[in-house]
Amino acid sequence: MTSLVKYADDTYLIISGTNSSRIPDELNNITQLLYSANNFKLNSSNKSYEMIVYHSSKKLTVGPQRLKNIARTHELTVLGVTFNSSLSFSQHMQNLTAKAATSLYVLETLKAHGLQGRHTGM
Repeated sequence: MTSLVKYADDTYLIISGTNSSRIPDELNNITQLLYSANNFKLNSSNKSYEMIVYHSSKKLTVGPQRLKNIARTHELTVLGVTFNSSLSFSQHMQNLTAKAATSLYVLETLKAHGLQGRHTGM
């Protein structure tokens, strides 16, 4: 007999600004669905965030009301890709550049200390 195992790590709720009043109801629906399926409890203390996305040419003066017990952020990382509230990926590119520079420095240091592996490409 085969058993089915469900696993939910990240859940994203995307709602347009015109429907922002529905956010609490939709969060409640998601929590109820996940709880009934997996004995899930919404952990809003440190893993739940809301991000208001807006066009970069328009300054957001008044956003929707903050959600209770959920922190508002201006930047999220989803599946390893970092983007901000205007959907810019510049921080992601900076992170990749810094990581590549660190790796290059390590390889150059190893080469300077005599490492002549066939996989260094140097």
